[in-house]
Amino acid sequence: SGARQQKHLLRENIISMLKNAGWSVEYRQRQSKDYQDAVYIDRVGRAYWSVTLAYKKFKENIDGGNADDKDISAFVPIPEETLRLLFRFSEKGRKARKKCGKVVSRSKSMDEKTKLRVNLGKQRTLLARRPNDGFHSDGYELYEGKRSLLTWMLDLGTFPIGQKVIYRKGRSKRILLEGTVTKEGISCVCCNIMHTIRGFEFHAGSTLGRPFENIYLDSGNSLSQCLIDSWKKHIVEADAISCAYVDVDGDDPNDDTCNICGDGGDLICCDSCPSTFHHGCLNINVPSGDWNCVYCSCKFCGMAGEESSSTGNGVLLACHLCEEKFHPDCAKDTTCDKGNLFFCGKTCFKISQQLQVLLGFRNEFEEGFSYTVLQLHNFNSDALQDADISTVESNSKLALASTVMDECFQPIIDERSGASVIRNVVYSCGSNIRRLNYGRFFTIILEKGDELVAAASIRIHGSSLAEMPFIGTRYMYRRQGMCSRLLGAIEKVLSSLGIEKLVIPAISELNETWINVFGFSQMKESKRLEMRYMSMIVFPGVDMLEKSIVQKHEQIDSTGA
Repeated sequence: SGARQQKHLLRENIISMLKNAGWSVEYRQRQSKDYQDAVYIDRVGRAYWSVTLAYKKFKENIDGGNADDKDISAFVPIPEETLRLLFRFSEKGRKARKKCGKVVSRSKSMDEKTKLRVNLGKQRTLLARRPNDGFHSDGYELYEGKRSLLTWMLDLGTFPIGQKVIYRKGRSKRILLEGTVTKEGISCVCCNIMHTIRGFEFHAGSTLGRPFENIYLDSGNSLSQCLIDSWKKHIVEADAISCAYVDVDGDDPNDDTCNICGDGGDLICCDSCPSTFHHGCLNINVPSGDWNCVYCSCKFCGMAGEESSSTGNGVLLACHLCEEKFHPDCAKDTTCDKGNLFFCGKTCFKISQQLQVLLGFRNEFEEGFSYTVLQLHNFNSDALQDADISTVESNSKLALASTVMDECFQPIIDERSGASVIRNVVYSCGSNIRRLNYGRFFTIILEKGDELVAAASIRIHGSSLAEMPFIGTRYMYRRQGMCSRLLGAIEKVLSSLGIEKLVIPAISELNETWINVFGFSQMKESKRLEMRYMSMIVFPGVDMLEKSIVQKHEQIDSTGA
């Protein structure tokens, strides 16, 4: 048709413009899809999965005065009304949605209908990565060595293998021990025994417990400075930590995915936020007027209200722990606030306080194993230089945890935002839409010595349950009881916080293992109904399992006792 030809020519014009500016076009297979999509790569390597988004970013560069002569000479402005031809919804569909105020009319352009048939079945899929599968479509290569902070710094090129190191102590910086850096650890020059970073300090006869500050390179830099430099390099090279921003001010403000089941299709739109839902998942009558979803309604009275950061009649606040909304007047007998943090009740306030105490402490247990609860510390470059080294160490271990997840799972790319779901979960990245806001996630890692062997990501939804969408063990440590060790640590942490249930998505091939080996069970219908009011990570067609947490009514101190 003429409209289809017009869209094709417009797309070709944009692609030609981008190529003239030095961009490239690659074809990559989307996760679990049987087709390849064009990916538009700018000159610094950033990838965009949509030609309209690529044009938008290119235009922003021009408008912001950041373009060079090559960009400027290639750029040809496209009128907004012309560009709308390539938008996700046709004008007819947009008017239909606005008229009823609820149901998303999926009137797609012809070249997107083929994709829609696939997208309706699987938008995001949880798939285990098999180390022996050979080539991976995302370019992943299996890492054969240890995953430790030392190897991480070596891999980033912060210092080379064979680097001489010395342990200094006291104001005089007296040399107590010398060694050489290898991939396996620090080799002592006096006995040729391999040590971890902490073990090297102990071998030097020091009990300060500050190895990063007291181990120095020949250059004069301490391992603390090396760790800071490595973290700076990591966040620049990996472009790892960023908010999953979705444009909610354009012609397509609403989400593409049901917040309850994780699938696409005909969706009901909230009139107060971008969240969308299947009518069947909500199990409600379609309202005739404005409708506010549970994320925009008070958990106590069910009524909506203006969202604000200050208290007052009709104001909705978000609980800092469970993220459920509430009116201060509805929760006036139980609301606790600390600084600018608000909580829907004393239970969430107490859990949040206890969780903060656990963050960053290394808990030792038998056979040289330890577990640590981690959450990203955000600081700018200036603050990073003066940050406590323990916070930089925690952030760096999250980078290691991310590599473990990469080893265990195939990447999950959210089609609306382009965000890497697993990476954003590990780094507790936020978002301007509820479904992609992972800011409350924390990660629990299992280490043997200084080597990270397993990791899991957890999010707490009040005292009733915690979700664990991702848990993985490095391939070389599988079938050695590592998952059981990590789960034991996770249950101990959740028990100390008073959490009643642990909920997981279980890949069908591992269902029996979770049930028969680790004590999980099929989720009860009452819990499924309860979860409809929580913003959780869900995958189409993946069963949810649950496990009751034994309540021991004890606190975990910094020694793990």
